[in-house]
Amino acid sequence: MRQIAVDTLASCSSSRKISLHIQSLPAFSRQGESTGAPSKRVFHNQPTMKTISLVFALIVTLFASSCGGMFKGKKAAEQGVAEFHKLYNDGKLTEIYSAGHSKFKSATSENEFLEYMGAIQRKLGKVTQTANAGFNVRTFNLTTNVILNQNTTFEQGTGAEVFTFQMDGDKAVLLGYNINSKELILK
Repeated sequence: MRQIAVDTLASCSSSRKISLHIQSLPAFSRQGESTGAPSKRVFHNQPTMKTISLVFALIVTLFASSCGGMFKGKKAAEQGVAEFHKLYNDGKLTEIYSAGHSKFKSATSENEFLEYMGAIQRKLGKVTQTANAGFNVRTFNLTTNVILNQNTTFEQGTGAEVFTFQMDGDKAVLLGYNINSKELILK
């Protein structure tokens, strides 16, 4: 009988590695040999290559379907960052807050958010350029969160922004925002 074990070393990444271990066992074994009882042969059903191929195809399909949502969520979150920066540059901070998730609104009041974003605008100015510095997509209990790290250049400095979005269908809704900037603190 052949036993199949599949180990996933890294999932949903370009360096995904799947190893397949096949261990051969005898086609039959004798029971009762150690007790001195009369031996009887027990035959095991050997899986065919067709069964192994089917199991492997099922595993590949599961990985592909789970990674598809990751790329969809990342794309939606990138659109959310672009919209955030557009509204920020246009001075429409109230619209950013209004479009945020209810959890975002329960974490900070509108006045606190407007003061915070106003300070960023005064000290750093408008966004001139941003580049993705990393991302993380997590799905737990059918809720997908996307975290994007952005290296952003402003008119008067730079900042490392962290955007957290929660997927609502095909749309990424702002769940959290943070910025680390030396110029923001020192000015």
